[in-house]
Amino acid sequence: MNTAVLILGNLHGTLVLVVLLSYGLSFIPAVLWKSSRNRNTFYEGLQEAKRVYSEYRDAKVDFGQEVSVIRNLAKSHKNGFNAEFFDVVESEIPAEDLDGMKIFTSKQSML
Repeated sequence: MNTAVLILGNLHGTLVLVVLLSYGLSFIPAVLWKSSRNRNTFYEGLQEAKRVYSEYRDAKVDFGQEVSVIRNLAKSHKNGFNAEFFDVVESEIPAEDLDGMKIFTSKQSML
């Protein structure tokens, strides 16, 4: 009886170990194989860079448009009562973006 309990205990432990190892032995090499493929990793990085650059260009255009709107507002709505405020606003408006490119004023964004 005592021997049967020991054999069943060992058998149970061995089955649990085989089940856990079979999952690990099939999953871990697949993950390692996928992560070791340098070409795919390189192309994924290029796709990410393309997406980030596209977002950067969109943000740069939006920034230029907003600066243009602020400049036009400052020019068209400046009067004796708010001249001090608009002088401060105009002095804080950047003339160039972060790349050093001049930000032009658009007539289309005139309010």
